[in-house]
Amino acid sequence: MANFKTHLFVASGVSGVAAIACMKAGVAPAAETPLLLGLGAFGGLLPDIDSDHSVPIKISFNLLAFSLAFLVMFVFVGRYTVLELAAVWLGVFVAVRYFVLELFVSFTTHRGAIHSLLAAVFFALCTVSLSQHLFAKPNSISWIYGTFVGFGFVVHLLLDELFSVDLLNRRVKSSFGTALKIVSLKYWRATAVLLLATLGVYSTVSYPNGFYAAAWTKLESHYTGRAPWLMPTNGQWFSGFGGILAHSLCLTPGSLGATASKSAKPGMLKMATD
Repeated sequence: MANFKTHLFVASGVSGVAAIACMKAGVAPAAETPLLLGLGAFGGLLPDIDSDHSVPIKISFNLLAFSLAFLVMFVFVGRYTVLELAAVWLGVFVAVRYFVLELFVSFTTHRGAIHSLLAAVFFALCTVSLSQHLFAKPNSISWIYGTFVGFGFVVHLLLDELFSVDLLNRRVKSSFGTALKIVSLKYWRATAVLLLATLGVYSTVSYPNGFYAAAWTKLESHYTGRAPWLMPTNGQWFSGFGGILAHSLCLTPGSLGATASKSAKPGMLKMATD
């Protein structure tokens, strides 16, 4: 089984490449690229929230408690005073961060229902819902956020399965098949709860109108039939890098001369002419 650092680095690297591909195709603006990378990396840590007292479970429940506290508080904004709203926020945060967390730990088992594709769909939909309702993001970008979380989640499952195969000793470990699965039939009760939760979250999100056109159609039209798009095929990496960098920084000879002329004082120019 891969450790925390391996999951973080691999999910970050793969999500980073995917985010750059989306930016280059016009799926997401450049300003969104770091966020997409972060969402993919976060998704790559989520499957281990069923591991008691792990770093991912602490991060996840802190974020969950923080988000739900605001969502509940927003319901009462027009009715309560500032101190009452602060008390509501604090009460929801403490309830989720400590009581719901303890209930979750007692109910789940490592590599149980959470290590499944159903869980990937659940967390992707949670991301879409939070993006739409808490941050009021447009429908298409919200679904892109959710896709990256689900993508990072699946990368984690695949990585766990790869680490279950010992290539040097040519054997398959007993953990093989416990990470990547559609649902966990062994822990069917937890799977049933997860399925109901997934359906519940799905009912809160808007239908992905425009998502196909904003994401898949742009990716397909940008990369289909284009060569090269992943890496240079002529062996020349970073062709023209210096010239592009100099142009972007206004360091071309003409621009340097113009800059020097503008910055020079009138008296200095007169002395140079004389």
